[in-house]
Formats: sequence, C-alpha cells, structure tokens
Amino acid sequence: MKNLSRRGFMKSIGSAAAVFASGGCGNISSLASSKNVKRPNILLILGDDIGRETISCYGGESYSTPNIDKLAATGMRFKNCYATPICSPTRVELLTGKYSFRNYTKWRQLKGSETTFPQILQKHGYRTALAGKWQLEDWDEEPKGIEKAGYDEYLSLDHPKMLAYSKRDEGNVFWKIPTLYKNGEHIEPGYKYGEDLFFEFTKDFISRETDKPWLMEYHMNLCHRPFMPTPDSEVIKNGGKSAIDNYLGFEGETKYFSDMLSYADKLVGKLVDVLEATGQRDNTLVIFTADNGTDNVWEAKKLRSEYRNRMVEGGKYKISDLGAAVPFIANFPGVVKSGVVTEELIDFSDILPSFCDAANANLPEGLETDGRSFMPVLKGDNSNAREWIYSWGGFIKTSRRYKDPVKYKDEHLHIIRNKRWKYYSDGRIFDMKNDPFEERPFKEGENKQADKARKLLKSELAKLRSSGRRLW
Repeated sequence: MKNLSRRGFMKSIGSAAAVFASGGCGNISSLASSKNVKRPNILLILGDDIGRETISCYGGESYSTPNIDKLAATGMRFKNCYATPICSPTRVELLTGKYSFRNYTKWRQLKGSETTFPQILQKHGYRTALAGKWQLEDWDEEPKGIEKAGYDEYLSLDHPKMLAYSKRDEGNVFWKIPTLYKNGEHIEPGYKYGEDLFFEFTKDFISRETDKPWLMEYHMNLCHRPFMPTPDSEVIKNGGKSAIDNYLGFEGETKYFSDMLSYADKLVGKLVDVLEATGQRDNTLVIFTADNGTDNVWEAKKLRSEYRNRMVEGGKYKISDLGAAVPFIANFPGVVKSGVVTEELIDFSDILPSFCDAANANLPEGLETDGRSFMPVLKGDNSNAREWIYSWGGFIKTSRRYKDPVKYKDEHLHIIRNKRWKYYSDGRIFDMKNDPFEERPFKEGENKQADKARKLLKSELAKLRSSGRRLW
C-alpha cells in the first residue's frame, strides 16, 4: 500500500500530517464536518478468542449468534480483517495504530510513550471509558496504566493477580472476580457474573445525559478460557450460589463454550437495545470484532466448530486465517448501508485513524501510524481502500514466542495478503479465494498468477519491514 510503506510515502507526501490526508485522522470527515451534525458516539465491542468460524453470518454452523448477525444484516461485514493471533500484541496494535514490530516488546505491556486513540479522543472532547479486559497491566503504578491510556472511567481487573487466585479456586474472570477495580477502587463482585457487571457499567456510562460524545470500549472476557457456565446455563439457574462455588478455578469444561458464546451474543443485543432506548442509535458507530481466533489448548483442545462444510479447530496462536483473521462488523444507521458484505481489506492498525476520522479529531503533530481510515469504505467510497493487510506469528500452539518477540524475532513468520493471495515470509503463497484453509501452496513457476502475486507481495512486505521505526 502506498501510504503504509512509510519511507516512500512520507518522502512523496512531505509531512507526517499529510499521511492521513487521504481518509485518515488529518481530514475532515463528512460524518462530523457539518456544524449541524453531532460528532458520533463510538461503541467498540471486542470479543475475546471468538473466531469467525463460531459466528453464523461468517459461515459458522455450530452455534447461533442472532444479535451479531443482525448487526451485520443492518450494517457492513468485512470478510478480510487482520489482527494478530494472540491478545496482547493485538491490543497494543488496536490502541496505537502501529504494527507490533514498531512498539511491542513485552507481554501485557503498553509503553507509556505511546499515543492511543482514547487519549486523542479524550483531548478532543470525548468522554472515554473501558469495561472488561484491559490486560496491559501497570495496576500498581500511579496513575494506573489504564488511566494513562486515556480512559476517564473504567471497570476492569488486574489479570496476573487474578490468575493466581484462579489457580487456588478462589475466583476467575467470570465468577467472584478477586481483582476487580472501578475507577481506581477495588470492589467486591460477590456472586454477580463478571460480564453482567461490565454490561451494567457500560449501560450506565452510555446512558447518561450529556452534551459530550462518548467512546465506550467493552472488552469482553467471553469467550476466553476457562470455559465456565453463564447465568443462563442450567447448572447455575438450578444451583444458584452453591453451584457458582464449583466454578471458581483456572480450568473449565469444553461443553460450556457454546453457553459463553450465546451469552456474548445476548449482551451485544442488549447494548444495541440500550442505544435504542436512549435515542442514541442513529448517532452511534457500533463495531463488533475480536482479538484473535478461537482457543485450542487446555479444555479448548476438544473444541471443534463446523465451518465451510468441515469441522475446524480454533486458530489462536497460529497465523492461518483461522487465527489472524477476525470478525469485523460495522453498524451506523444512516451512514452504513444495510446488508453490505465487503471484500475490502482492513487490519487493526486502521482503528486509530478510523475512530479519529469519525470523531473529527486531528492527530498530534508528528504522530505516525501504519493504518488508514476505513470510514470512507463504510460510506461506500473504496477509492482509497487498502491494497494489502499484515500480521505476524507462527504455528506453535503456545504464547511463549509472543511474550518475548525480540528474543524470538528470527522465528516469527510475517504474512501479507491482498483480496486473493496470501504470502508468507518463508516464501509460501496461497490462493485464498480457492484455498481458504491454506492447504495447497504454489511452487515458483507453477502458476503465473501466483508468481506475479508472490513477487508483488514479497516486495511490499520487504518495504514495510524496512520502513520507519523497528524494534525487531
């Protein structure tokens, strides 16, 4: 992509501010340029370990997701969106608009020097909040990491300390969360389901009457392990508190994954209902996405989902499209047409410039990102859409290499794809249109179209990996 090969683009454009002149944060979006139009609210719902194969509108056949499907049916569903195959680097990329090799060096860490989109929107008059999984830590610092990242309010948990409790069967991310914090104060959840607490916090924040627009991020813990029953599961409905006490540990049961996904879908529907009830639906951009593919270790080893006429394992940790490609649905009545399924390419580096574009929020001077705004695409203008998307990782089902990317830098694979072809840094190339499960790589000289795509994507990947600031 012309503006993502940063050196070449910066040389041709001439200034950092101009990087976004063609549809990013630096321009005045038609969504917010008129003095008579309120700047939109933004609701980002980030699922945890929810792969595309689990969602009905993406072709999943094992589960029912009517509310997520309705968002897609009345909005735009992206067929091609890349995150990374695992949580921490995805969340850093999401917040900063930069690919991992520029600013991610340590598990659960967001560098304090990084600029985030909540910070930018906060400075441009938005109320900002996060509910759910933060994971990027610094809970023992003052101000806390989540506060420095630009959130006025939050309800979240200290994840490492919570894990220690769960290994002693004293509470986990779903039941009796032991390390829950609301705006800096520790709170006791009692027997309330964690996701219900996050929903109520989100509902309260977005329902307040105020002249300011808001940014609300609901980072679900659903459907991350442990696979635990929800309040809608029969064992909890019938057993009450005594039943809950049996589900406070580190490992769950495969059979509860479907209950968790159903509950996640239910909460999506309830949040849309809140927007309708408060008269904010038409002025709110709603995004549903996920951080990576479905899990495949511990109790998830046995999990299989029907997708495209076959049973598949979750893709978390792996840079196949079951791991790196994630669901991405945008819904904005009056702006996004209903029922659009697009093959235009986006990745998580695009979220920062897109949200800034929607909010008419200029970037801080000199800030560079790897992304470009997808807001024009949402409005039907594909003239400046991406030509490729990028991710990285491997095929070993463990987080070890992701936790120390510098140490394992020579073992990472880098991937880049356009609408049809996907290229790996080890030289493999796949025709994703005809081989979506990546089973038949083309050898050099075997297919002229594949050879042409290999040459192009290899060149673009080399430009990207040699551009700008790189830490590994």
